[in-house]
Amino acid sequence: MSFKKTSRLYRQYWKTMLLSRIYPAGYTDTNPLKLIHADPQRIKFIQLPAPQDVIEEYGIKKKERRYDKLRNLGRVIDGDWDTYRETIHLASTTNRMLRERFKDNKNWEEIDVYRDHLSKIERGESTWHRCTSRKALEERARKIERLFSRIAENGYRSQYAMSENRLKFIFKVRYCFDEVTVNIDRHGELLFNNSGANRLAISQVLGVESIPVRVLIRHRKWQDVRNEIREANNNGRFPQHLEGYIDHPDLQDIRPDGSFPAKRK
Repeated sequence: MSFKKTSRLYRQYWKTMLLSRIYPAGYTDTNPLKLIHADPQRIKFIQLPAPQDVIEEYGIKKKERRYDKLRNLGRVIDGDWDTYRETIHLASTTNRMLRERFKDNKNWEEIDVYRDHLSKIERGESTWHRCTSRKALEERARKIERLFSRIAENGYRSQYAMSENRLKFIFKVRYCFDEVTVNIDRHGELLFNNSGANRLAISQVLGVESIPVRVLIRHRKWQDVRNEIREANNNGRFPQHLEGYIDHPDLQDIRPDGSFPAKRK
C-alpha cells in the first residue's frame, strides 16, 4: 500500500472513530479494524451490490463489484442490502478458478475462467489484477502458486504476521485493512465483500480451520444482537433466545471466557 493510500486509511479510521461517538447508531460499538477469526468454510456467500435506489437510500459507498472497504468502515446499515448475495462458488470467478486449479488439480489453461482471461488480453482488455499481457497473466498464476504453497506448508498467517517491516507495529492499522473482508447480515451470516478472494479460496480448498477476517458493514439487526449481548455481559444475565449466537466469531470480544453458559447440544 502506498503512502498516499496509507494516509487516507488513517484519516478515514480516525474520522470513523469520531463519527461513532457523534452518531453511535450509525457505527459499530467495536474497533472498525478489529479482526475476527472465522472458519473460512463459514463464508458461503458473496455480497452483491444492491440496486442503486437501495444504495442511495442508505448511503452505501460502492466501488466496482464491492462495497467500498474504506468509506464504509465500521458502518451499521439497515434495509435489505444484505439480501443481495450469491453462492460464492457460483458468483466468484476467482474462487471457481482456484478451486479447479488446486482442488481438481487442473492445469491453468484447462480452466475456463483462465482461458477467458487470456481471451480478454487478446482483445486488448485488462483482466485479473489488471493483467494486460499473457506474460503478466502467467506471472500472476505463478504468484498464486507460491501463495498456495506458502499457506499449505506454513499455515495461514495474517498480513501483519507476514510483514518483514521492522516498523510494522507503527502501521498495524494498514495491515488489518488488507485482510479478507466480509459484511454481516441481519442473521449473523458472513458475506464475502470481494476483497482477499485468492486467500479465501485457497484457505477453503486447504481446509484451514480459521483465518483473520475484517468486518466492514454490519446490518442494523445484527448490531442489535451485539448490543443486547454486550448489555447481558454487563448485568450477568444472558438472554436464552440468543444462546445460538454464543460461538459467533463477531461476538467473542464481548463474551469473556466462561461468562456465558455453554452452547446447548
